[in-house]
Amino acid sequence: MDNSSLQAFISKIPELKFKYLGSFSAQYSIPIKCMRPNSFQIVNTSNSVGDHWVVIVKCTSGERQETYFGDSLGRVVEQYKNLQKFHGKISHQVMKQRVQVMPDLCGFYAVYIAFKIFAQFELSDYKPYLDITEYELIKFVNKYNFY
Repeated sequence: MDNSSLQAFISKIPELKFKYLGSFSAQYSIPIKCMRPNSFQIVNTSNSVGDHWVVIVKCTSGERQETYFGDSLGRVVEQYKNLQKFHGKISHQVMKQRVQVMPDLCGFYAVYIAFKIFAQFELSDYKPYLDITEYELIKFVNKYNFY
């Protein structure tokens, strides 16, 4: 999935389309301190084209500010040295294990993870980890008629 496909998909999701900052390679991603409140970016873990998409979400409500990192392969941000130096402290790692089985779905997972984080944050229903299945992801993708 490329940047334009990600943008086309996100533009169909009312809860996300105005929170999306863009999709970037790791070297051009936006540092957390520069992200606007209640926004997210999708970051390619490579410094060039290709590789794997992850999501960084910044949620703010009053004095409360949280940052989330989601990776459908279950990796933590520290495993991506090229990401960590740009982003500093992440409040929450939301995927504790690999959930992606089929290849080439990481972009969809990144979008769905952002969707779930914002929904939980707005309900003050934070769970330390998200439990997502590929079936749930496919239902989400189909809901917005991406394919």
